[in-house]
Amino acid sequence: DVAALSPEDFVGWGELWGWTQAEEELLEWLMKLRSVEQLLDPKKPSTLAIGSWGLLGAAEQLDDVEVQLFAARPRKEALHMVLSRDDSADTVLAQWSQVKAVVDSSTDVLLFHLTSHYCPIYAWREHQERREVLTNRTGQKPNCWMDWQECRDIMLKWSGYNIVKLSLRGAARKEEQCEAAA
Repeated sequence: DVAALSPEDFVGWGELWGWTQAEEELLEWLMKLRSVEQLLDPKKPSTLAIGSWGLLGAAEQLDDVEVQLFAARPRKEALHMVLSRDDSADTVLAQWSQVKAVVDSSTDVLLFHLTSHYCPIYAWREHQERREVLTNRTGQKPNCWMDWQECRDIMLKWSGYNIVKLSLRGAARKEEQCEAAA
């Protein structure tokens, strides 16, 4: 009889759902379903509702590409670089060094999800205390040097804003490295 069961009878099953968690997961699922419908609209397809979850999921289907959330506010998913408003100057400098290393790599690309828009980070530059990345606020062509602190501020405003790292893996990575060395 199910009514006679107690929580102890479910040991090993994991934590039971609470209503709040169930409501959050249902809402997330419904929003993703709506996103797919918007993409498939024959008159006016829209990518507006596709966030990093869609990008990460799509990239995982590619054999030669590895994808990871590179920088963002704390979140459930694994994250290379966690950003916080409380980061010390040394921490911010270390984060900047990681950005520079990836941008300099011949097998990695950083995609910046800034205000309702994705754009690659094409380059970096420094002059005295200024640290900037080359990106674009509204299009795809590089046209805007954005201060690293502004990038951080954007990502700290909302958990959906982040930097995603795409990397060649396996044979594609070795081939690219050999071409770069030649």
